[in-house]
Amino acid sequence: GGGILALAALHAGAIHVTATEIDPWAITACEINLNDWLGQVSLSCEDWIGRSLPPKTILLCGDMSYERNLCDRLMEWFAELHDCEILIGDPGRGFVDRDLFETVARYRVPTDSDVDGTYTVEGFVLRYRGRRK
Repeated sequence: GGGILALAALHAGAIHVTATEIDPWAITACEINLNDWLGQVSLSCEDWIGRSLPPKTILLCGDMSYERNLCDRLMEWFAELHDCEILIGDPGRGFVDRDLFETVARYRVPTDSDVDGTYTVEGFVLRYRGRRK
């Protein structure tokens, strides 16, 4: 919600990044965090799920699997996005159909409800591959 994926993409060499967020407060955080990159970043406070994207787009989705309905909408959209690479972060909430993805990386990450930082969960970076025929 603060532009971390946009920042990672820029540090990895992306020429241009569009950061999207439906929360206006998060867009403000993006503006602050991405201030040094403003010539290479477009910000959008809109729901992009369902939009067509140009071929060869690399789509990075943060923790967007926190509700079943949202996750279902994402999976429907991903199935329509041909010729795009899609990577998502998943902290293992159980709504992602893992048969549609391959694991790229896994990490132990602190939970957001743990005050002292002693509890962790396994988080994953997953690449969408779609239904296998």
